[in-house]
Amino acid sequence: MGKDSVTEIKPGTYRIRVDAGPDPVTGKRRQASRVVHGGKRDADRALRNLTNEIEAGVAVTSHQTVKDLTDEWLEFKARTLSPKSVEYYADSLRLHILPAIGKRKVSTLTARDLHQFYLALPRSQGRRRFSGSYKARILAEYDSLPKLERGALLRREALHSSLIVEWRKQRDKGAQAGLSRQSGRKQRDPKDLERQQLR
Repeated sequence: MGKDSVTEIKPGTYRIRVDAGPDPVTGKRRQASRVVHGGKRDADRALRNLTNEIEAGVAVTSHQTVKDLTDEWLEFKARTLSPKSVEYYADSLRLHILPAIGKRKVSTLTARDLHQFYLALPRSQGRRRFSGSYKARILAEYDSLPKLERGALLRREALHSSLIVEWRKQRDKGAQAGLSRQSGRKQRDPKDLERQQLR
């Protein structure tokens, strides 16, 4: 640990800084800082707490972006979650959070920033609706691609991988229903059956 500091910015407001050790990737020294409101004792207490957090490996250093932090979180959660769950969370981050605030430094985010971010989410539009023909087209394209290229399709269409799973189930259910129909009736075009089931 390097030298830690408590600096009075103005009466009743202090900035604390703690050396967080070298970055494991770049080797550069890192520093964690926070602004504390209160007296000198409050600042000293916050300094001790921040030092303990850094030693425990749970503190956010001043250079970390939201993407840096979520990458670390996903890597940690991958130890206990199923691959499908990790993929779902990764999709949610990629589609909704990282485009908006991924490059922001965590230390600069305020409650107002997060409130504005929440307000900007497209809640009023509800869930996106997809036609049967669109689902059939995306499924056909997705299944035709090599595994390493499927992520690019999802990013292009802003889709969760969980939707692909859901649409496949709908498609397979429709195919099974078609196979179980009694013979003697006029058979419908399989593509029409697929599109209808995907609606």
